[in-house]
Amino acid sequence: MKRPPFSVYFSLVLFIFTSSFASAQDYEYGSVNDLKGVTRYWVDTEGSVKARERIISKIKKALPMLELDEEMKASQIRLTFKFGEAPIALQLNGAGAAGIGMVWMDAKGKDKTRPRLIFDFQDVETTRLDRSPEVNFAREFIKAYKKANGLK
Repeated sequence: MKRPPFSVYFSLVLFIFTSSFASAQDYEYGSVNDLKGVTRYWVDTEGSVKARERIISKIKKALPMLELDEEMKASQIRLTFKFGEAPIALQLNGAGAAGIGMVWMDAKGKDKTRPRLIFDFQDVETTRLDRSPEVNFAREFIKAYKKANGLK
């Protein structure tokens, strides 16, 4: 029997993760350009201190001008990251963790009660030699921030 392609497994993991973050009525969409001028951020990794430290370390090194807030309410943007398991077929081939990250900010316009999704990121560690999903999420955030703010 032929195994389904990797994309089928990845789509399933992505669906499970994203359905646990928020439903379509709970937020609005923004864009990477919304990161322009942002100076304060907060990181939530659902209790994974090690993942939080890795994300913060990457951001501090690449973007020292950004200030990490200790309280979510004080921040301009919120980075959320959640781990999961890679599909069993990938685990048998040596895959590690799967993860999804999202960058949120307060809504703009009339309805300021809904958060604004700036961008999301999904990753599966396909071999033990790959960078971890949380590090890849931090790297993608850094690229997006630099692009929005005209930095190299």
